Amino acid sequence: MAVAEAELHPDLSRIHAYSREDKGHSPPAVTHFINGQKNLYYINASHNYGSGTSRPLETPTCRTIEQAIVRYKPKCVVVEALHANDGLSPPAILNQARRRVEEARSGKPVLDEWEYAAVLADENGIPFIGGEPPGPLLLKEMAAQGYFAKDVMAYHLLRRIPYEKYYGRMQDEAQFVRDAEQYLRESPEFKHIPPQDRLTVEEFRVWYDQHKSENKNYLDADSDLTPFSDKDATYLQIMSYAEMMIRDKSAISTISDALNTYGDVLVIYGGSHLTTSRPVWEQMFQSKGETVQLVPDDRKLLPVAPAKSDPIVPHNPPAKRNIIIKVAAGASIALAGLMTADFLLQQGKASKKVLESVRGWVGR
Repeated sequence: MAVAEAELHPDLSRIHAYSREDKGHSPPAVTHFINGQKNLYYINASHNYGSGTSRPLETPTCRTIEQAIVRYKPKCVVVEALHANDGLSPPAILNQARRRVEEARSGKPVLDEWEYAAVLADENGIPFIGGEPPGPLLLKEMAAQGYFAKDVMAYHLLRRIPYEKYYGRMQDEAQFVRDAEQYLRESPEFKHIPPQDRLTVEEFRVWYDQHKSENKNYLDADSDLTPFSDKDATYLQIMSYAEMMIRDKSAISTISDALNTYGDVLVIYGGSHLTTSRPVWEQMFQSKGETVQLVPDDRKLLPVAPAKSDPIVPHNPPAKRNIIIKVAAGASIALAGLMTADFLLQQGKASKKVLESVRGWVGR
């Protein structure tokens, strides 16, 4: 009689705090972790909008995604930018991704790597899911660290500016006002916030003037958002770090659920997220993993080295399907895990026993 394979449990306390030593990116590649019948394939994506190319399907990130799906044949794909509670292969989001891929194939330079990954996954019969925390949970965790909903809205608007500028929007003040008003009014990120409580453009200007570290316009503030938390970090960098930690906990929890459900999982997340989560995967898989560059990079190739981390030591997971979390965000991330498990159950991909275990964790 076959013995059921043990589930993998992440130790979220091992997330690596992003530092100035980590700044800089290696070419997109696949880092492969293996434990028994479970395989994690993690692509350290370089976001397309920063690639400077008018042919987004030909970027190293998109070509790596193509090759990884063909070579590794994952059973689930986890992508950045989508919320975990959107569920598996949400139809509306998939249709949006298909339109954008078709536009990219016809020569329009507007495509995010998650959209291409979602379309390729669907074309190959592979479910995909996002790893981001639901909006209300993100606001709750940010509030626990002293940030109000309007602070988060302002930060998201500021973070969006480089992306918008790359695609020809927000090039000047008039464009910024028009596009910012639409974003703050219509973005799904803020749909749970009552309209009367949402940030205005004028409030954003005041917020930015209060928290900027240099005397420059917000249209040129993209370099201020690196997630640092050291003594020299600015307000915006510390806020970026706080949100990144919350996002990483959600992504790691979603990826772990997918590993325990599907076995073989492909992840497409920005390179900094592999840097911060790598100690968790090394602990979980008891291995530093193997990094394979599937396609040549347009830049001079850089050595792919693992992020600095503590020595691997045995980790004893709890008896139930839960995670020992030594951070304040634990309860909300547990709820995100519950939402993910609910969707997996709806799709017939998770057992009631698994779902009950997660519910038991949330109730603790």
